[in-house]
Amino acid sequence: MIKSILDGKIKMLVFDLDGTLLNNNRNMFSENIDYLNKLKNDGYIVVVATGRTLLSAYNKLNKIDCVNYIISDTDSIIYDVNKKEIVFNKTISKNIVSSILDLYDEGFKYIEICSNGLYYKYSLSLKEKSDICKTYKDKNSLLADINEISHMAFSLLNNGYVMEMYNYLIKNYTSFDCIVMQDSFSNSKSIEILPKMVSKYNAIKKLANYLNIQNDEIMVFGDGLNDIEMIEKCGIGVAMNNALDEIKEKANYITKKTNEELGVIDFLKDYLNNKNK
Repeated sequence: MIKSILDGKIKMLVFDLDGTLLNNNRNMFSENIDYLNKLKNDGYIVVVATGRTLLSAYNKLNKIDCVNYIISDTDSIIYDVNKKEIVFNKTISKNIVSSILDLYDEGFKYIEICSNGLYYKYSLSLKEKSDICKTYKDKNSLLADINEISHMAFSLLNNGYVMEMYNYLIKNYTSFDCIVMQDSFSNSKSIEILPKMVSKYNAIKKLANYLNIQNDEIMVFGDGLNDIEMIEKCGIGVAMNNALDEIKEKANYITKKTNEELGVIDFLKDYLNNKNK
């Protein structure tokens, strides 16, 4: 059982990255790193929940020891920072990935696959390449290079085709889940393909059960469509000031300031000071 100086109050704080802790340039303010360290030292369980791969989240956090756990790879992985080990991992079959790649047509920008902490993109037009991303035009070469697949994403040329493809997927595939994704800083929608029963909320619930933390002892922060379930179902859901309207409608609170203005810190200083008096 978690021993905390905060019995009967919030024990777990969960933060999205992009649009929440990260600024619009997708970088972390040093003030947020320092504040996460303070929260952790004060006895809170500090968690980041992100669609990014574990390696990408690790890099963005800069000082990894400012959090206790990372929920990553569109929430199919739970990583214990202190023990330096994955405590939960759920994957998608390579046969399914092969079938999904065959859906690529002229309406796609790319299909992104996350495997073993790296991004792999299948595209007939992109030339992008980096230390954490490789791009392929040949399906068989891509399949030969990937192993444990945590999730996939479709980037399409227009939002109308996103919804058309989403409806096709949920009608014709039952071995995985998919969601429509949109960040608060973007007008573009995409499709995320996940292992069955994988979501930010389900990963948070699994981690909370593991740590013997009750749902009403959890506070979460988010801004995008993949945050909506955790905002609605966790004990206290906080939407960023810059969040999509759909997220704000489900939240218990909305920060006064945006991710660019250190909205998380501003909200928590006020909330926790009042609650802990």
